Amino acid sequence: MKKKVFQIGFVADPVESFDREAESTFFLMFEARRRGHLCWVMEPHDIFTHDSEVWGIAQEIEVSQNKKKFEYKIKSVKKINMEKLNCLFLRKDPPVDLFYYQHLNILELLEGKVLMINAPRGIKKGGEKISPFFERDLSPPSIITCLPEILEKFIQAHGKIVVKPLHLSGGRGIFILNRHDPDRFSLFERATENFLQHVLLQKFVTEAQKGDKRILLFNGEILGAFVRVPAKKDFRGNLHSGARFKKSGVTPHEKKIISQLKSRMMADGLYFVGIDFLGPYVSEINTTSPMGIREVNQLYGTHCEETIIKGIEKMVEFQE
Repeated sequence: MKKKVFQIGFVADPVESFDREAESTFFLMFEARRRGHLCWVMEPHDIFTHDSEVWGIAQEIEVSQNKKKFEYKIKSVKKINMEKLNCLFLRKDPPVDLFYYQHLNILELLEGKVLMINAPRGIKKGGEKISPFFERDLSPPSIITCLPEILEKFIQAHGKIVVKPLHLSGGRGIFILNRHDPDRFSLFERATENFLQHVLLQKFVTEAQKGDKRILLFNGEILGAFVRVPAKKDFRGNLHSGARFKKSGVTPHEKKIISQLKSRMMADGLYFVGIDFLGPYVSEINTTSPMGIREVNQLYGTHCEETIIKGIEKMVEFQE
């Protein structure tokens, strides 16, 4: 029996900006093409609606691998009806700004018609730093606010805190403050854009000095885990900020939390997710463009992308 060829779309940043060794999107494209499927890539501004249908100016992309680096070739460019896709990966990196939400709003018209990894409604429901708040007691002591008196009260209560912007990723805009820091008011003012934009404040977790753990999931099942160890001159456990990664197991406590989160993630259409742990706490649930395929593959000798694309084939066939 001849294998069915799927049309798989990717909404992402410009392909030329991808890290040719580490970008998870390249791994997914490569495996999809290896299995005989057609891949289409577009940026958010390439998406539009016409007569209640969602269309995109899409590039047919072919991805190959040369040693550890990916190569790509654009074979054609055409206007496609996105309802004809079998699967659509939403891989646009933050910032999660107005433009980001606009492209999610358009793609939400495709829900129920195209399998999306991940679903716009799930991404919109809870930002990566807000998602842990949907379950009690998952996060370190935390608040989200832009009010100066609440910011000051929180830092005085906890002494040492981490300030995080809600709309960025990769460690950008994150910093530590202490209750006696003489610059804390001006730093709060800058972080909240003159006390008009909400930020996340969390009590500093001492385990963060050893790194944060990324557990990569597909369809609620664990693909692998690794710890991102901060560079000597930085506290942030982000690879974009110079951290290094090392293999890590998954504790019974972490498995329990993942089991607790699984049903909600599945109901929200969040199939490919990276959950970040700081000690016993969940710090973020990454749904926009989770990274980690290269890291898990290297550390475990596996091929996460094969598991994901095979899983998508089954999900599409089941829906049909």
